[in-house]
Amino acid sequence: LHADPIQGFFDIPVDHLTALDLIIDYLRSKNIKNPVVVSPDAGRATTAEKLAGLLDCPFAIMIKNRPAHNQSEITHIIGDVEDMTPIIIEDLIDTGSTIVNVVEALKKKGAHDSYICATHGLFSANALEKLDHPNIREVVITDTISIGQEHSSKFVVLPMSPLLATAIKIITEGGSIATLFKSGS
Repeated sequence: LHADPIQGFFDIPVDHLTALDLIIDYLRSKNIKNPVVVSPDAGRATTAEKLAGLLDCPFAIMIKNRPAHNQSEITHIIGDVEDMTPIIIEDLIDTGSTIVNVVEALKKKGAHDSYICATHGLFSANALEKLDHPNIREVVITDTISIGQEHSSKFVVLPMSPLLATAIKIITEGGSIATLFKSGS
């Protein structure tokens, strides 16, 4: 779900599943030097703060303006990013424009090349080409939306099937969905 409160708008039982643990496990395996988790906007700040806490690193927040649909411009960066390796956390990447703007703003502030993490990679228009940016190390997404074969080697696709299969088993056999998440999500 885009926001946890959405769960309350359903007339049927709904369990919110998150890919945060998958992303955390992957990032830990990378042993990233001087990481800083970056929220591309205020809407992801809570997730960025949680991820930063679980990775034991600082976080920063980007303040952006949206002059038009699918357009954004970074106006401020709150937090220190100089000589740090940004880990940008998003729920969904559509056109890639916001991500590229964030990466370029971070680079101007002295940050190293960025890791981009998102649950869903929609990648409309020429997003795949935009995200093959020289200042992006990797784009880490899940397989909730297929991206096909035509993408840069910078893209890392994490499988959601083990999480979904375990959730289905818990729901059908009984138990708590909360046991799926180490991050407390």
